[in-house]
Amino acid sequence: MSRIVIDASVLVSAAFGGTPLDAVARVFHGHDAFISDDVERELIAVAEKLAGKLPSKAAAAVRERFRALLALAHRVRVAEKVHVCRDATDDCYLSLAKAARAHFLITGDRDLLVIPESDLRRHGVPCAIVTPKQFLEMDT
Repeated sequence: MSRIVIDASVLVSAAFGGTPLDAVARVFHGHDAFISDDVERELIAVAEKLAGKLPSKAAAAVRERFRALLALAHRVRVAEKVHVCRDATDDCYLSLAKAARAHFLITGDRDLLVIPESDLRRHGVPCAIVTPKQFLEMDT
């Protein structure tokens, strides 16, 4: 059983089906997902922003995915902030991954995907950063 952090962009994409939905479903059926206060705030902000841009049915699907994550994920208190990503707003995921001792961070965000493994290790972030497709192709 792997310890996993899921980026908000993957959850938004999962609301529309396809590979992101398959990856999220796999996480919740056999792995442990983790959430922090900072990531929860980002998820809520994304849901609010999308509510005005999507048809009501799609916005409701996004909100439901976020609620499912919040209800099923293990809450972790992040004591130490990590500053590695070129987009500082994404550091909350790395901080959570470190605190949760995550095996994987699932994301479609290029700012996270391009971080060298050596930089992650140097900052004590133990996970592999993978796309939903890469996660599904793994034997986890």
